[in-house]
Amino acid sequence: MQLKETPGPAEEAAEEKQSSGGANELYRVPDRLQVADRSGEYREQLNWLTGLTEVHLPMTVKLKNIEATEKAKRALLKKGEPDAVDDDEDPDAIRRRAFGQRYTWYDPDRRPRARAGDDKAVQDFSQRARRAQQNRGRVGIGYG
Repeated sequence: MQLKETPGPAEEAAEEKQSSGGANELYRVPDRLQVADRSGEYREQLNWLTGLTEVHLPMTVKLKNIEATEKAKRALLKKGEPDAVDDDEDPDAIRRRAFGQRYTWYDPDRRPRARAGDDKAVQDFSQRARRAQQNRGRVGIGYG
């Protein structure tokens, strides 16, 4: 038993043309109505319209821009630190670079916001429970 050979691309195109009959001919656009492809001409105009024109800069200008950006970034990160030293070998600078923004604004001297402690919460709960027990069965008296 031999396997049937698969038809090549030329044979498939011929079969498709035969099977569709004249249907492809109905969908063909006449030559007099076809528009010339001018997409290459519009590409340059589109760049100017969107304002996304690429300008090639010398390497010295690129390096100056990178240095200015890094200096501004360091100034922004050290904004909250009054005695900050501009040193790349500083362990804090290395830590900030490694762990990112989440540890930058930590101030150990700042006290956390005052919150109710466990004792206060237990006292409030027992007081509410006592009032609820005393007022059980009375109509029109709330629990608060």
